[in-house]
Amino acid sequence: MFDQVGSDDAIAFYRRTWFVVMALLFVTPVGLILLWTVSDMDTRSRAMATLAVAGVLVVFVLLNMLL
Repeated sequence: MFDQVGSDDAIAFYRRTWFVVMALLFVTPVGLILLWTVSDMDTRSRAMATLAVAGVLVVFVLLNMLL
C-alpha cells in the first residue's frame, strides 16, 4: 500500500530535482556528481546545466583575480 514503485514517496531525496539543484548551488562538486549519476534529466539538459555552472565559476574566479 505505501511501497508503490510509481509513488513520489518511493523516490530517494537525493534523486529529486530540487535536491540536485540545491547541491549544485551550495556544494557544487557534489551537485555535479548527482546531476550526472542520479538525475533523470536528459543528456542535453545535463550538459547545459554543467556548462552554466562552469561559466558562473569562471566568472567568479575572473572577478576575484581582477579585484
